[in-house]
Amino acid sequence: MIDQNSQTQEKSFIEIDILKQELKIKSKELELKEKELNDLEAKKTWKIDPVIIGIVAALIGFLGNVVATFLQGRSSLALEQAKYEVSRSLETDKFRSSLILEAIKTGDPEKAARNIEFFLAAGFIEDQSGKIGQYLSEKTKVPVLPSTSPALSAGEPVERLPSGDAFRQVASAVGLLAKDDQGFCTAWIISKEYLITADYCISAFNESIKRFTLRLGFISQREAPAEYSVHPSPVEIDDRLGYAILRVDGNPAQRFGTIRLVSREPLLGESLFILHHSEAKPLALSRGGTCRVTQAQSDKGVSFGHTCDTLGGSGGAPVMAASDFRVLGLHHSGSPDGKWELAKRFDLIIRQSKTLQRIISEASHKDS
Repeated sequence: MIDQNSQTQEKSFIEIDILKQELKIKSKELELKEKELNDLEAKKTWKIDPVIIGIVAALIGFLGNVVATFLQGRSSLALEQAKYEVSRSLETDKFRSSLILEAIKTGDPEKAARNIEFFLAAGFIEDQSGKIGQYLSEKTKVPVLPSTSPALSAGEPVERLPSGDAFRQVASAVGLLAKDDQGFCTAWIISKEYLITADYCISAFNESIKRFTLRLGFISQREAPAEYSVHPSPVEIDDRLGYAILRVDGNPAQRFGTIRLVSREPLLGESLFILHHSEAKPLALSRGGTCRVTQAQSDKGVSFGHTCDTLGGSGGAPVMAASDFRVLGLHHSGSPDGKWELAKRFDLIIRQSKTLQRIISEASHKDS
């Protein structure tokens, strides 16, 4: 009985040992499984979904395109701004140049000077170099161009006068003095080799002008005038009395005659007439009505005022008495206040000019 119990007890101990061994094995297996699970979880934690990678890549590409587009747009804007500034500067220069050209298209230096002074005061043109101011300091020497305005006119066309009319006969010796097409004045024949005109008609151009031309018989646009070469260097010039005498080739007096060099003092209120090429147009005659002496003494006594109808290009024209056809003055410019025109007294010019005195003396001896 005792042996049987001992065997039973020994068997139980063996079974318990076996169970303990199995338990250890199971415990080891559980530890391995737990470790595998931990490793798997760790791998899942750091694994990124490919979809997310694609989205992030697309987003980076989009942002890159946005930045590139912004930078390119900014560069294009800066380029367009620079182009605009250059274009605006060029257009401004063109505008100012056109204003100056229009301002001097008067044929009259003083009127051109007044136009330029207005544009300067209004701020339409600038004179940073001071060169415009240098020209304006002597208004009678401002370069001019002939006017192109068809609406302006002065006087009546000489062409409409009868062929035997006394005014037309005197007018034949009056011509248009062209200065290399850079300006125009009125001039008239005083002898077979000389003409007379206003001083500023040559003083502002003398250094650059290569050729002067006198156009006589220019009474119509339909017929070409006779042209005579004029020496640009003056024989005599006087800016106080406002005259210049030039030598002309070809003896135009033989065909067109001369104006007699007979003068006297102007009388206040007396009737006048002027023969002129205003605006470089065919010869015109201003007379009658208000064409009178309005101030017998002006400009320190060397000029007189008149109200005869003239425009730019008439500088140098003879201002003559309607009563006796004597030359009273050489048309010069407008008065400072713009109320009338000014003519230099021709009696004082004769008294000053040795050339005119010699021509008068020679004519006197010929007549005697």
